[in-house]
Amino acid sequence: MNVDELAVLCSALSVMEKERHVRILDTKLKDQGARRLSLCLVGEILTSKLVNRKALIDVMTSIWHVNEGVDIEWAEGNIFVIHFKNGVDRSRLIAGGPWNFDRAIIVFEVPSGDGDIQSMRFSLTEFWVQIHNLPLICMTEEIAIFLGKMIGEVRDIDLEATREGNGRYIMVKVVINVNDPLMRCL
Repeated sequence: MNVDELAVLCSALSVMEKERHVRILDTKLKDQGARRLSLCLVGEILTSKLVNRKALIDVMTSIWHVNEGVDIEWAEGNIFVIHFKNGVDRSRLIAGGPWNFDRAIIVFEVPSGDGDIQSMRFSLTEFWVQIHNLPLICMTEEIAIFLGKMIGEVRDIDLEATREGNGRYIMVKVVINVNDPLMRCL
């Protein structure tokens, strides 16, 4: 390649005057994106095999019972994004967990910032845990919190379930890291 050919190629790499103009993103567009992101959940199905995407969409959309419908798009592998039409449906889905599909747990992340899926860890989920064999003196909210903290972060306590179960156990909703081994006993 001679010098003239190299000069022609280099001139093609130059930025033209009309390409130099910097445009600032309209804040309305950014706000629309932020609002859309606030109505999303990102989920990962924790299994080594690829799931049947159509089956997941068919089964889960019928189980979730959302009022205004959802749109599900696949990001990569077993990671998917759920777009809700309202925040109530999104909150109800989160509260109704944990969810599973084909004997594999689905871990959800609430997107934050710019919603970068690569930075999401999909490692925390909530479980209702029954704590059995407690003496009646220990069937209190304070003891439930104390014991629940030994398992994970306590999110809720269901004392009504305790009463319905004839006081044989207490139920505590805790956040569990799915990468850690489960506790066999307290």
